Amino acid sequence: MEKIYLAGYTRQDNQGIHLLKWDSHHEEIKGHELIISESNPTYLALSTDGKELYTLTDQPSPGVSHYRKEGQHFVFVDHCAFLEHNGCYLALDEERQLLLNANYHEGTLALIKIQSDGQLQLQQIISRTGQGPHPNQESSHCHYFNTSPDGKYYLACDLGTDSVISYQFDQEGQLQEKASYQCQAGTGPRHLVFHPKEDILYVIGELSHTIDILTYDEGHFSFVDRVNCLPETYSGENSSAAIRISQDGNFLYVSNRGYNSLEVFEVSKEGSQLSHIQSIPSGGDFPRDFNFDANQSHVIVGHQKEKKVTFFKRDHNTGQLSPLNVSCPLNEIVCVQ
Repeated sequence: MEKIYLAGYTRQDNQGIHLLKWDSHHEEIKGHELIISESNPTYLALSTDGKELYTLTDQPSPGVSHYRKEGQHFVFVDHCAFLEHNGCYLALDEERQLLLNANYHEGTLALIKIQSDGQLQLQQIISRTGQGPHPNQESSHCHYFNTSPDGKYYLACDLGTDSVISYQFDQEGQLQEKASYQCQAGTGPRHLVFHPKEDILYVIGELSHTIDILTYDEGHFSFVDRVNCLPETYSGENSSAAIRISQDGNFLYVSNRGYNSLEVFEVSKEGSQLSHIQSIPSGGDFPRDFNFDANQSHVIVGHQKEKKVTFFKRDHNTGQLSPLNVSCPLNEIVCVQ
C-alpha cells in the first residue's frame, strides 16, 4: 500500500494535509484522511524515511512548520515564522539538514536550518529584484529552489525576471550566486527537472507554455532547444505548472492549467531533444501539481479549482497515459508527494 501526501489551499473546505492510501496493483484507493490540520500548506517536503514532514503554512504567521511521525500520527515539533506572505515551494537538503524555500510574492529565497532537536532556525534570506515584460512579471517571483543532483549547488527559478540561477556556499556558509541563465523575455520559468543520466535539465515556462532544454556544467547553463507544450490551435487562457521526468529519462510530463491537460514528451537518448507524443485531459480544472506513484506505473493529478484528484495508468514502454475511473474528492490540491 502506497502513501500519497496531498496538500493545498484551505480557503474553501480543505483543512490541511491529507494521506491517500493507494493500491497500485488493484488500481484502487483504499482510503484517505486528514492527517495534519494546517492553514494553506501549499507545498511540503518529506524525509527519506517518511518520519519528518515539513510544510509551508501561513498560521500562526507565514513560514515553515515541522511535524514528526510518532506511531501512526504526525505531531507538531516547531514553526519558523519569517515571511509576510506564504511561500510556494519547499525542498529538503537532508545531508546539510537545510530547508529551501522559494517565495513568489516576496521574490525571496530562504534557507532554514533544522537543528538536532528538530527546531527550525532561519539561516539566510536572498532578496531578488527585477521584472519582465509580462503583466505577471512586475517584480521578482521566485518559484523553485532545490539542490542540484550532485549536491554542490542550489538552483532557483525566478519567474518574474526570467532567470534560472545557481548558488554555492562561501567560506562563511552563506549562499552566493554562481551563474545564471536568462530565458527568453516573458517565459516565466517556474520549475525545473534534471535528466537522471545526462547533464541536462528542463525548465517549464509558466507564461510562455514552453520547455527550455539546457546543458548543465558545474552550476553553469547553456541553451540547447525550446519546445512548445501547448497546441498552437488553443487560444484561451493558460499557465503551465508542474514538470516531471521518468526515472529512466525516457519521458517528460507537463501540466497545463486552463487548457487542463497533461502533455507527454519522448526524450531522445542523449536527452537534448523532446518529441511531443500525447496530450490528454487532466480530468479536472486547473491541474497545478502531479506526480508518479512508487513504481511510476501511475500518475496522480491534483486540481486547484475542482474537488478532484485524478489517476492515470502509465505505459513504461511508450510513456503514454490512459485515464482510470478512479478519483478522490479533495479540493484545492496544489502539491502531490
